[in-house]
Amino acid sequence: CAEDGWDVFGASGGDRGAEDVTAIHKIDKPSVLVMGNEGAGLRTNVRRACTRTIEVAKMNGIGNDDATDETSVDSLNVSVATGIILHALLSAARRE
Repeated sequence: CAEDGWDVFGASGGDRGAEDVTAIHKIDKPSVLVMGNEGAGLRTNVRRACTRTIEVAKMNGIGNDDATDETSVDSLNVSVATGIILHALLSAARRE
């Protein structure tokens, strides 16, 4: 895909150097989203094929009635993360 001018977004929790998906403001190429496994993330060969690695930033206070700045969600279910990422990427693609 990348050889044909597509952006290949790879999403996996805990990837060093991954950009926060909410920081992406414009997408001007056709794109593919690859989601990592909930346990193991993206396989090495799949990660290498990605042009960009992205993540959902940690969300403070989610899932805790006594939320403080120190509390956060460690990880999201892959289906929840996919919904958040698709929303962010589609919003970025619609910006002119």
